[in-house]
Amino acid sequence: HIAPDGKFILFSSNRPGSLKNSTAVKPSFDIYFSEKTAGGWTKPELLFGAVNTRDDEFYPSITKNGKLLHITRSRYNDSSRTTIVKVYYSNDAWEDVSTAEISRNIDYDIYMYTKSLFRSGSYISGFKKGVSTSRDIFYSDDPGNKITELTGSPGPVNTASDEISVTELS
Repeated sequence: HIAPDGKFILFSSNRPGSLKNSTAVKPSFDIYFSEKTAGGWTKPELLFGAVNTRDDEFYPSITKNGKLLHITRSRYNDSSRTTIVKVYYSNDAWEDVSTAEISRNIDYDIYMYTKSLFRSGSYISGFKKGVSTSRDIFYSDDPGNKITELTGSPGPVNTASDEISVTELS
């Protein structure tokens, strides 16, 4: 995820240095950041604060004002049980972690969530319960009461394939 101001990136990795579940062979996926400087990008570091756990954290997405981060959290090695987590930036750290309301939606199993930078709602990917066997991309009003399928030209965005993430360009 590239920050709206372009000054840093957030990404998920299970590189050495990531937290590790005590029963795991490999580290968990954690959120890292790198800042853009005149000389290029800084060495990636674990995002400080209460973001990373011994479970897997994926798909970081930060709001336009830089104060709210959404991530997907899965139990280590079990992506079938994901939760969208929101974390606020305060006192120079990411703290105040809670489950996002969208995770409580009864019609969809949400896999990825990102606030729109240009509209009032959010984009999500996930499974429509009882209908989908692959993930699709949807748009949601806030706080996620209405979820609609994306359409484009000449038709729907979703296919029989697995659509797992979305990024806005403009």
